[in-house]
Formats: sequence, C-alpha cells, structure tokens
Amino acid sequence: MALTRTDANARTDFLVPSANWKTWLTCLYPQTSPCQHHDCKHGVCFMPSNAKDYICKCSQGFTGKRCEFLTSINFHEGSYVELDPLHTKPDAKISITFATDQNYGVMLYNGESQHLAVELFRGRIRVSYDVGNYPVSTMFSYETVSDGNPHTVELTLIKKNFTMRVDNGTSRTIVNEGVKEYLEVSSPLYIGGVSEEVASSALRQWHLRNTSSFDGCIKDVRLNGKLLDFMNARKQQRVAPGCMEMEDSKPCKEHLCQKGKCVPLDKSAYECQCRKGWSGEYCDQERMVLVNITNIRGHQFMPSSAKNYTSLSVFTRIAERQSDFEVHFQPVEIELNEVPKKEIPTPLSRIIGIDYKCSDYENFKLKAPTCQKEQYREYLEENGCRSNKMIKMANCVGSCGDQCCKPQRIKRRSVRMVCPNGTKYSTQVDVIRKCKCVQKC
Repeated sequence: MALTRTDANARTDFLVPSANWKTWLTCLYPQTSPCQHHDCKHGVCFMPSNAKDYICKCSQGFTGKRCEFLTSINFHEGSYVELDPLHTKPDAKISITFATDQNYGVMLYNGESQHLAVELFRGRIRVSYDVGNYPVSTMFSYETVSDGNPHTVELTLIKKNFTMRVDNGTSRTIVNEGVKEYLEVSSPLYIGGVSEEVASSALRQWHLRNTSSFDGCIKDVRLNGKLLDFMNARKQQRVAPGCMEMEDSKPCKEHLCQKGKCVPLDKSAYECQCRKGWSGEYCDQERMVLVNITNIRGHQFMPSSAKNYTSLSVFTRIAERQSDFEVHFQPVEIELNEVPKKEIPTPLSRIIGIDYKCSDYENFKLKAPTCQKEQYREYLEENGCRSNKMIKMANCVGSCGDQCCKPQRIKRRSVRMVCPNGTKYSTQVDVIRKCKCVQKC
C-alpha cells in the first residue's frame, strides 16, 4: 500500500515492516526520561512519580548519591584488603562496624617491628599495641562479639596511649610506656586479614595469635573521621560487596514499587507485582499507547487513552496473535532534534512531513518470542567447599527471532559455604530474576 499524508485530523495508515518496528516506535515516542543518561555507577536508575530528577538505587555494598562508594564488604577464608599506612600523628581514630559468628579472625593489622594488631580471639577483641617500648601492651574487650549481630568498635591512638570502646560501652585504655612516643609504620594497613608473607612475620613476632581472615561482614570503616571507600584500596583479595548479615530482613520496608505490591524474594531482595495497566521494574510505566492495532481478521486492540507505550510491549502484544497487523497512528507533533535523519524510517518520515521517498511494504508476520526464565536447584561449589543447601538458580532459554534471550534483571545474594575441614564462609552469587529478548547478543 502506498502512503499518503492527509489533513491534520486524519488518520494515517500503513503496514509495519518487521525490520523497522522498533526503530519507528522509538522515534515516534522518544524516551525523555533522565534515566536515559543517568550516572548511577553501581546501581539502577529510578524516576519517582512527579519527580524532576532521578535517584540511584544502589547495589549491595555501595552507597553515595550515585552509588559510587563501596562501603561494606564480605570476608571469608583468605580475604583481606590492603590500604595505605595508618597516619598516627598527631593521633588516629578508627571505627569499624562488623558482624561475625566466628571466634577468630584478623580485623586490622599495621606492623613491622612496631605494630597495631586487632583480632578476634575466643570471641573477644584482642589488641596488641607497640610503639617501640618493651614490653608490648595488650588487652581484650569486655564484650563477646562473635554472636552474628552487628557491633561497632572504636579505636583511638594518642601517642603511646590506646583506647578501645565497643558498642558505646565502657572504654578500656592501655599505655605502651617508654621513651618512644608514636606508632611509626610505613608498611600497608590491612583490614579483614593479611597476606601470607605478612602473616608469617606477624606470627613470628607474636603480633597476632591467629592469622585466619575475618569471616563475616565489615562496613562503615572510618579512618580519622573519613568513611573508607574500599574501591580506593591498594588491593582487594577474595572479598565481595555487601553485608547480607547486617541487612534488614524485611526488604519491602523501603521498597520502590509505585503502582503495585512489594513481594519479598529472600532476606534482601524483592520484586514488584504491578496492578493492571502498569508495568516496569517498579510498576511506574503506564501500559497505553497512541495506536490502534488491527489484524487482517478485523480483531482490534484499542487502548483507553493516548499514553506512551514501550516498544517491546507493543511488539509483544502484536506477536502474541501470530498474525498480520495493520497499524494506525494519529498525526502527532514530535521533537526529533537528536534523531539523525538517516535513522528515521519511511513511514514516520511521511507522517511528520520529512522529504523521504515512500515505498510499498508487504504484510509481515511476527512469531511470538519464547524467551523465559528456566529455574533449577543445585549445590554451589567453590574452592573445594560447597553451599550448605541447594541454591535456586536460573537460565534464560527460548527463542527471540533475530535477537537473543538474555537476563534482564540479576540479583546478587549471599550463600553460606562449608568446607571439608569445617571452615565456613559466605560468598556472593548472581541469580537471574528475569529474562528478555535483547538486540545485542
């Protein structure tokens, strides 16, 4: 059928070529959401209703307006973070929030011959402090902290004086008496564990009683008042973002579902079940479009009002019928300043009056995509260790025509691992939550 443009109030009809359906829908209904050009570093962009700007919903472990800071991480066997040496002049203040159910593990170490060592020993916090005055000063916390609950320890170094306070409780202080005044160490500061070379030296000099890595979560580390961004660490060894042990067990408490219901998936994740007429990850997209789709048998899909509709949603509704369709658009005024002319398909150019040659299009038939999530359960194995129970996993299977069936939404969850020697640790695994057809394979 040839295309002709009529008066401003008339309907323009044409048969849609299958190769161009996505292009002309995108052009006709340009996406103007700020999330198209967001700068969320480690998270997803979210545009609340009636808001002028977007917000970033951060992935586990990340904080900041743009999710640019890594502030909580998970440690297990062999883990550690290497940082610049600790500055102790005129003083040094360290604050660490943590959670673990293990009785042993290195929390912090900075040492050569002088040293500061903070470790879990028999469920309590043990401190060894030496600014160069013999004998070494040591102390233990009053509190037992290996109960799996979050605890905060505050450490203050003022010359040869060292003070520790746990959970805003009673402070304990030791003094490394002698001629030397300050802890002066030029080697790296370690958190959550130490390298093998440093472990050998620390054991040989009795700085540490046990060099096992911390097993659990560490977050909100502050060095001299500044929140530590683990992304800036010299080295990260076998750590994973996020602190599942310290997350709220009610994920729907602060959900982002707009026009739908929040449904918990596990202790840290949820999904939105949208009300009729709404779609999107957070049920914030109205499912209507300025289009009347009629198949050759006369069946029509007529939305109740003229609103934007995502291209994929239109495609899916057409494809479900597995038939030929005629698409009718009402003339609309469109801003196409950012769309190169060469990308504007002939039907659309005809509607908006751009000088392009028109050509006839043959009827087309769209086959319904079968892309879907296929679930299965299996044990996770890593480094000779195995998860303590079967984990629900998923693959994306099915056809998408000339596109590919790929994950649309992935959630990271924490899995408890058990080793043959009885050691336990947590690791992170990505689980597919939703699949979709995508153009880039």
